[in-house]
Formats: sequence, structure tokens, C-alpha cells
Amino acid sequence: RWELIDVSGLDRRLLALLARSKSRPEIVFQWVQNEIVDNIKTGVLTIPPPLLTRAFQELANGMMKYHDAAKLARVPFPLPYTIVVEMLLAIYAVVTPIVMSTWAEHVGWGALFSFVLVFVVWSMHVLALELENPYGLDANDLDMSEIQCELNRHLVAALAHSEETAELIVGADEAVHRLKTQYRQKHGELDIDDVVLTSFSSLGLGLKAHSSLTLPDVYDYGEDVCDDEGTSFAAVQFCEDSTSNGP
Repeated sequence: RWELIDVSGLDRRLLALLARSKSRPEIVFQWVQNEIVDNIKTGVLTIPPPLLTRAFQELANGMMKYHDAAKLARVPFPLPYTIVVEMLLAIYAVVTPIVMSTWAEHVGWGALFSFVLVFVVWSMHVLALELENPYGLDANDLDMSEIQCELNRHLVAALAHSEETAELIVGADEAVHRLKTQYRQKHGELDIDDVVLTSFSSLGLGLKAHSSLTLPDVYDYGEDVCDDEGTSFAAVQFCEDSTSNGP
């Protein structure tokens, strides 16, 4: 049984219809889309259409992922393939001790090597069968009930704080002062060249700096500097790396 959030708030007639259906995910998917469209008409969802379109796209992606996952549970592994593999493994288990008896000088070593080789190949076969369907109720399957509970916790947390908005409680000058103080404590009077090269070296960008100012004074720097090689922002010029094909 799955944990649901306030399922009693839904129409009992629709819940009974859903319980009798064999396509429950598709029905719920259609309900959600209908609810979004209805709230567009009533003016509840007043966000721009491009942003709202993203919601429909994510819903469609979720349904597509569901059908991809359902293939693992509904489409069985080909039975002829399984039969042939197990027959070959049985032949391997019979032939291996015979070959080992002619190769090993001692009976104990032959028995040990035969057991190890047969055990390894059969273990891999059984492991593949165990991992074939991860959505069952076995000990090694995914705990879908816990995954559902975790999803519900995220949804409840989002609803509980949906009307709260994070605001900056300090002014711009105070924010700049805190940034300068924090950076001085961590890096000291680090040259802006070192700061920029350290920050953007992982992006593969070639950089040139036109200022020797330390980082705490960067916000006072004046006009941007540009030339034919690239575009500069706050006296830091992004140049095309001569050793790469892109910026």
C-alpha cells in the first residue's frame, strides 16, 4: 500500500472509477492536466504561457519515464534465451571437473578449481535474474514505499512554505562590506588576476585582466574594456583560447 496525501479530499466516485481501471497512472495524469487547464481559465494560474508550458512538458516527461520503467517489470526476459543459457551452464558444470581432473596433479586442487569456476558463472547468472526486475517485493528490490514517502515529505514541505519569500534583510552597502570581509578572511589581499584565473580555469576559458586591484575593490572599478579578441566585463576580458576550438 502506498502513502497518499489527503486522498479523502477527492471525489469518491472518481476514486472508485480509478480503482477499477487498469490504466491508473494515465487517468491521474489526465486529471492533473485537466486541473491545470481549468485553473488557467479561472485565472488561478496567471504565469506567462512559456513558463506554464514547461509544466506540461515535465508532466509528459514523467509519464514517459514511467512507461520506460514499466517495461522492466512487464516485458519478461526471452524464455528461449534463459533456457539455452542454463543448459550451457549445466554442461559447463559437468565438463569442468573432468577437465580439471586431467590438469590438476592433486585431487583437492582439481575439486577446488572446479568449484570456484562453476560457482562464479552460476553466481553471475543468478545475480542477473535477481536484478532483472527491481520493482518487486524481494529483499534486493527497490523500496518503492519509502521512495513514495520521501516524495510526499518533499511535497508537504513545499506546500507548507509556499507563501514564504526569502528577502535580503541588509542593504546593498552592508552586503558588499560582508562580502569583502569574508573574502579577506579567507583569501587575504588576493590579486584579481589570480581570482579570475582560479574561478574560470575549470571552464577552459583563456582570461586576461586589465587591473591590478585587489578583489575587495573590484566593485569600484569603472568602465568595461573591450578589444577585438573578446568581450570584457568589469575589466576582465574573456579571450579565445588559442589552443581550443571554442571560447
